[in-house]
This record gives sequence, C-alpha cells and structure tokens, in this order.
Amino acid sequence: DYGDSVTFAFTAATNASYSNAFYIESNGDLMLKKSLDYEDKDSYTLDVTVTDSYGKHSTTSWRVRVTNVAETPTTFKQHMNVSEDTATGVSFGKFVANDEDFGETLAYSLHGPDASTFSITSNGYVSLAATVDYE
Repeated sequence: DYGDSVTFAFTAATNASYSNAFYIESNGDLMLKKSLDYEDKDSYTLDVTVTDSYGKHSTTSWRVRVTNVAETPTTFKQHMNVSEDTATGVSFGKFVANDEDFGETLAYSLHGPDASTFSITSNGYVSLAATVDYE
C-alpha cells in the first residue's frame, strides 16, 4: 500500500549461511561485515524477505557477484647462507613467495647494491653470479 512501511530481513537459511559476511538493515541496505575474496567465493545468493506493516511479505533472491582484483604477492623474510667456496651458478637457496590470484606467474628479480653478486631463476632459486670472499 502507498505510504506503508516495509522492512527487509534475510531468510533463516541465508542468515545461517552468510551472517558472518553480510547483514541487511531494516531499510534494505545490504552491508558487509568483512571483505569478500573472489578466490574464496565469487558469488552469493541471498534470500531476502520484505514485510509490510500489515504482516504481508514476499521473498526474493539477491545475487552478489564478487569481482576479482589483483592482490599483491606476499613474501616472507628469508635468510640464506652461502659458503665462500661455492661455485658461481650453483643454487644455494630458494626464495619463496605466494600470489593468491589464479593463474598468476611470479617473476623474481634482485635489487640493491649487492644484486649483481647473485642471480635468481624464474622459479626463485638463488645462486652466485660472482665469487665471494669472506675475508
């Protein structure tokens, strides 16, 4: 009816499944409780019941599609030891990184004042590019 107030609420099943991620305000605004991650779940179907002040109600489904964004690869603090008699080109460690995006290939490169002393493969294996001397 014209001018009648309505309230919005998740159905019990939707509330049980997704109350950790979404909530709906009585005016119908859909709100997030946490960030969504495309790699975990790319869409949600939320069943919503609309009820007027006379108790009449209707239930419908809202579909939420999560779009993918490129996440930054993560690295971990790593320490490697190399003996001064290690020959150039011999791998002595592996650099580990992780990218949450599907199908992404990581590229490794070395930077800094001593970068030319080392080389790194496309798989993250580190070797000497020049001889080193502890003394």
